Amino acid sequence: MPKATEQTRRLAVARTGTGAGSGEAAGERKPLLAWDSLADAWRALRFPVLVALLLITVQILPGPQAFDDAYITYRYARNLANGDGFVYNRGERVLGTTTPLYTILLALTSRATSSDNLPWLSIAINAVFDLGTALLLVRVLPSFGMPVRVARLVSIAYVLSPLRIQVALGGMETSMAVFWLLAASHQYAVKKGSLSAAACSGIACLTRPDLAILPALFAVHAIARSRRIPWKPTAAFAAVTAPWLVFSWFYFGSPLPQSIIAKSSAYLLHPYQASTDLLAYVGTRSRSSLRSWPVPAIGISAIVMLWLYVVGSWRAARENPGALPLSLFSPLYVLALSLANPLLFIWYYPPLLLLLEGFVDLGIFRLVEAAKRRFQAPAMGLAIAGLLILEWAGTGGPQGWVASLSGREDEYETAAAALQSVLEPGRSIGLPEIGVFGYAFGGHRVVDTVGLVTPEAVPYLLTGPAPGQTFTYAISDEVIAELRPDYLITLEIFIRPTLMQSESFHASYRLIREFETNALGSDGLLVFEQSHSD
Repeated sequence: MPKATEQTRRLAVARTGTGAGSGEAAGERKPLLAWDSLADAWRALRFPVLVALLLITVQILPGPQAFDDAYITYRYARNLANGDGFVYNRGERVLGTTTPLYTILLALTSRATSSDNLPWLSIAINAVFDLGTALLLVRVLPSFGMPVRVARLVSIAYVLSPLRIQVALGGMETSMAVFWLLAASHQYAVKKGSLSAAACSGIACLTRPDLAILPALFAVHAIARSRRIPWKPTAAFAAVTAPWLVFSWFYFGSPLPQSIIAKSSAYLLHPYQASTDLLAYVGTRSRSSLRSWPVPAIGISAIVMLWLYVVGSWRAARENPGALPLSLFSPLYVLALSLANPLLFIWYYPPLLLLLEGFVDLGIFRLVEAAKRRFQAPAMGLAIAGLLILEWAGTGGPQGWVASLSGREDEYETAAAALQSVLEPGRSIGLPEIGVFGYAFGGHRVVDTVGLVTPEAVPYLLTGPAPGQTFTYAISDEVIAELRPDYLITLEIFIRPTLMQSESFHASYRLIREFETNALGSDGLLVFEQSHSD
């Protein structure tokens, strides 16, 4: 016993620096403590630093590659930042964007930085939210039974996803929406905070309305567990969303965006178009898979991926019952989009991608979990790398992906620059695609022939495809005759079966410029000016 006591005393002296020679011991220990602190800080920061460097490389250095739709939000944000109100056309209170919170954030950032370069501001904002999403994945997935080291691989794979990068560079609100989707789930499943989860899901809904599925799942799950209505989380959700709903009702006349009304009439799709595209994406991680994969291979792959998703969801729910709402989000998201059957633009896919990265990889880990520990990480690394390679292959590789970033928006920007000295200031411009041209000609009133920001155009949208076309995006004779814009800028394909065949249109408008392009199969970009007024 005396010997053990002496050993204990010496150990205490070594740890605390007390007793004989304590001053020297303490003096010698201080540098070691400082070094240990730096080492601990570096261990904590090295993964965030790695992700930040990856985001700078793949998302900041390439520069903005904004989609045409992003420019609609930019114009709203610029008008708001300049004090003209939440409007697209000055003096016209029409809600033509579905992302009010992202619009407000862009406007505030523009004011705070004294910069009106909204494309650059948007990709910087997106990079911040994508960094947050990557770090949250490493907190959420381990609570579902995935080792931290594997969760980090999943997080890096998500950061390097070509689809995610393209959407982030495109300037859309999706990065912000996905972050709040995951933040709400983190609060609900990991932090067990129903109030904070409800608040985060409210923010998500103000960023993207289709994310309203998540708070509904939170509510159903809470009721199933406690047999009581979650009044406090409901109040928290309402406290976040109600101010915008009240404001939009009085300011715009309705909280329902005009763009949703217009788009529901502007596209004529096969009844199973959305569901087919979504299931093909689940199976192949590619939006172009229907053109490059045999249909049987798509079906088999989709079945395998869905099975892995179920296995991963089951594992997550066993580890953490709070994972259930998040795991159910994907099938309900696919079901909702399949029933609504919208034209699925690329920015619809990242919420689905995020959960595929998580639950499919968790399902794969469940299968390799039985292997020896030293084999688990390499096996998961190969599986995650294989799925990422599958994504990149679907874009045609790096060369095909870079080419996909240079769409018709670049041609529109070139044409807009050439037309700055041609179009007279203050006159109205008719546009079937209002993004780039609407942003470039911010001082002009835009007549949107599809009705996203011009409600008067909706009654004149074609109810079926024009002769020789498979879409309803063509500009009708009636909308031009009724709204009579001073100028009309359009791809030839949008007027090929209608205005190009109309004698009354040619009597009222004359062609003043033509730009060469084959975008969407068009024979040029045409600029018309009203030749006389009645």
